[in-house]
Amino acid sequence: MLGTVQSERLHLGAQVAGLSALGFSSVDDLFSRAAPAASGTESPDDAGRSRLRLLLPGTPLEASGPLSTRRGGPGGVGTGWIRIERWRASPWRALLAARFTPPRSVSLAERFWNLYCHLRAHGVGTPEPLAVGTLGRGLVARAGFLVTRELEGFEALPSWLLREREPALRARGWRALALAFTRLRGARVFLPRIERAHVFLSPEEESPAARSAREAPVPGRMTQNRLPSVAIADVSGGSIRPRLTEGEIALMLGRLLGEPGGKAEGAASPREVARFLAGALEGLERSRARTIARRALGGPR
Repeated sequence: MLGTVQSERLHLGAQVAGLSALGFSSVDDLFSRAAPAASGTESPDDAGRSRLRLLLPGTPLEASGPLSTRRGGPGGVGTGWIRIERWRASPWRALLAARFTPPRSVSLAERFWNLYCHLRAHGVGTPEPLAVGTLGRGLVARAGFLVTRELEGFEALPSWLLREREPALRARGWRALALAFTRLRGARVFLPRIERAHVFLSPEEESPAARSAREAPVPGRMTQNRLPSVAIADVSGGSIRPRLTEGEIALMLGRLLGEPGGKAEGAASPREVARFLAGALEGLERSRARTIARRALGGPR
């Protein structure tokens, strides 16, 4: 039998010694006052969620972007930027879905946490979960928060598609996306609201000459063929399915592809689409893969 929510629930990542390491003294303090060193304003969305970007304690105030080091901060967390998402009045329908479908969660904040942990366990990149908490009593909690580490060195997929023009690097990016999607399938996670803006890549910054030198064959050493890392940074409406249906797979693929071959900014070329679909559907029976690909290309975006 499912239990009820106590007045306060808090769970910290293994490396987080306490909320003070994140700049807060208590769960109530996190909700009741403006976050220190916050960047941006809170504007709740239709799920009652708002977002803030914060500096970890010990991070130099002049830091203007993600920091590469994680050393020096208190509580084992390190330094740099974190993201905090707050739910203050989550919709009842979404809450009940989160409570009674896998992964069962008492709040939307904990739903995000549970999905992130599940995806990471299956090799799908996500922001690193640092803390999750809820306030309230009853079967579900309408108020909750989630703290994650900001993705360092990553670029949103729409921005990457617009910026990257080198064919070889674009091909690697699409291969990395296809691999991430096969892992998403393996995790049996359905993300009905996934968008390009939710997907991030760690683009290669090397010059072609430097990359060629790094990958030059060396006697006795295997040639490296690194792909960009991929992370999914929003799992709104997500759930774990017993088995993903053809329609669910096609829906996610269609939302990621956007307008294949179209005139929209960052559109994928027909060749990129074909290669991505082949990789993303690898391992499926051929006729089933063809059906899914047709639905992804012809269905609503």
